[in-house]
Amino acid sequence: MALVRIFCLALILTTQITGLQGTRLPRKVLSFPIANAAFTTLVENKTAPQGQRWNFYASAFSAIPFSKDYVYVVRGIERYLLKNSTNVKPDVVTHDTVWPNEISGVPAEVFGKPTLAVPDGFLLPTKTAGDIGIYDINVNPPRGPFRISHDDNDKQNWFYHRVIWKDMNGDGRLDAVAARAEKPFFGNAKGELLWFEHPSGDPFTSQWKPHLLLNGPDTFIINATMKVGNGVYDTIIAPQFFSQALVVYWSVAPLMLWTDPSKIRSVIIDDKVGPAFDARVVDLNADQKPDLLVTSNQAQNGAVFAYQLDYNLPLENTTFVKHVLADGFTPRQSGQGKGSPGAAKPFYPSLKNATGKPHILVCGDDDGRAYLLIPQSADPSNWKYSKEVFFDGGKETVGEIAIEDVDGDGFVEVFVPLYYKGEVIVFSFGP
Repeated sequence: MALVRIFCLALILTTQITGLQGTRLPRKVLSFPIANAAFTTLVENKTAPQGQRWNFYASAFSAIPFSKDYVYVVRGIERYLLKNSTNVKPDVVTHDTVWPNEISGVPAEVFGKPTLAVPDGFLLPTKTAGDIGIYDINVNPPRGPFRISHDDNDKQNWFYHRVIWKDMNGDGRLDAVAARAEKPFFGNAKGELLWFEHPSGDPFTSQWKPHLLLNGPDTFIINATMKVGNGVYDTIIAPQFFSQALVVYWSVAPLMLWTDPSKIRSVIIDDKVGPAFDARVVDLNADQKPDLLVTSNQAQNGAVFAYQLDYNLPLENTTFVKHVLADGFTPRQSGQGKGSPGAAKPFYPSLKNATGKPHILVCGDDDGRAYLLIPQSADPSNWKYSKEVFFDGGKETVGEIAIEDVDGDGFVEVFVPLYYKGEVIVFSFGP
């Protein structure tokens, strides 16, 4: 299912056992149906009453041409956990979307009220014309989509996977930043990094002017401030799936603004990474210096990598030492577009003990398994992890998980969408 770009972080368990270093694997606490569940996220409503603050969202799509796709919500999901209730009934946010990808909450200052961003579109027939849709979730039912990326003059079929929010021009307003791709079913893909300018007028009704920065990034991007050498760099890191490279970009313009493409610099971190999935910046080895965590989704021998920077050199001259944290990931069935693993996510099972090296959840994607990578030593120079298979789902494909401590017990819960089964399973690391 890598062809349909279900990027995932999966956690599915059949038993509760104890792993290495005393890690207690999670137990199933809840499940509920959502057909074709794919990307999931949790958005906190801080103005809601205590015990009803976490809203669970899921995208759902079908490869059948002209079929309807959906975004669903379960409001106050923690209520069902706290009351041990199984009567979960998701509500429809919208079916006015085409292949919705990663859902995210929008910073409140952008639209002045709670809103949701849903980038959509993909390479399959009738699903190729994507947009960035904004939904007003301050009302019920939600209003939208307000399509901030729509351009009548652009006839290409771009699709979007993620949107991040960043003031690109220094006007004090957060702009929408995204990578987008166009990929014929047969033929080469194109990717672009661009930003949409937050208008001075009503952000719901005014045009968000597009600004193309460069070619290359195609699916997911992350923004990170990096202190390297004697400088501070405002970076955009792109795990480029179609062009198979891991690249870091930064601006050398005054105030590190992103308005002038000629002022953007880049370094190819790895051009042999293969089809790169999502990347994360995190201190993996507990040496107080951020590292990069990246997965490579392959038809054979996919892997999880860490990249360690030399922080004594400026970014343009630094070196990246590559560590293989786990490999040997292979799809359960061969076929065009299939790959493994999906995304990896560092985490601490207990928020009360969130120190030292984090553990890593890895979704096997098309291999139907879920993994926990456990560090084998506290030594920062030791990059060995045990690779624990804690679920084998056969031919199932899992979507992107959401992970938060929603019930407030100090242990994280994980929400795991099963695409083919049409189910979301919730697990807890609590006792």
